Amino acid sequence: MESFEIIVGTCSILSFLVSLFVANKVIKINNNISVKGKDNITSGRDTKIKK
Repeated sequence: MESFEIIVGTCSILSFLVSLFVANKVIKINNNISVKGKDNITSGRDTKIKK
């Protein structure tokens, strides 16, 4: 039973480290996204825009 607890603890720590790595990559990707353009209009559903 003790060896099972060691294996479970190790897997838990490894999954935590993997989740930190993935979260770091997502934050980097999110920081790289930028909207380029002039006079861009972003609108939701059922919106009428008059210029």
